[in-house]
Amino acid sequence: MNISMTKNVVYFWLLLISVLGWCLSHDLFATLDLPNVNFYISNVVLIMSLVKVRLVIMYFMEIKSAPWLLKLAFEAWLLIAFFAIVIPFWLSWWAQ
Repeated sequence: MNISMTKNVVYFWLLLISVLGWCLSHDLFATLDLPNVNFYISNVVLIMSLVKVRLVIMYFMEIKSAPWLLKLAFEAWLLIAFFAIVIPFWLSWWAQ
């Protein structure tokens, strides 16, 4: 697959994830009487955001073709930032 086609496919996935995140965040599941549904939906949206950030940086900021050390630094930064957001979120939920 050439570069232009790859970027188009990635762009499609970014749009799909954005639409899915929007649908999840607009109380589509509010009518379901499930316990802690907002907590689980929030986790799904956070994970989708992680995927979107990774796709943008890898394909549109050309990290995919960068040296392995830069890729490793990016992946480490992404995981640290993700867990810095998610762990307090989880702890606040479990403290309730």
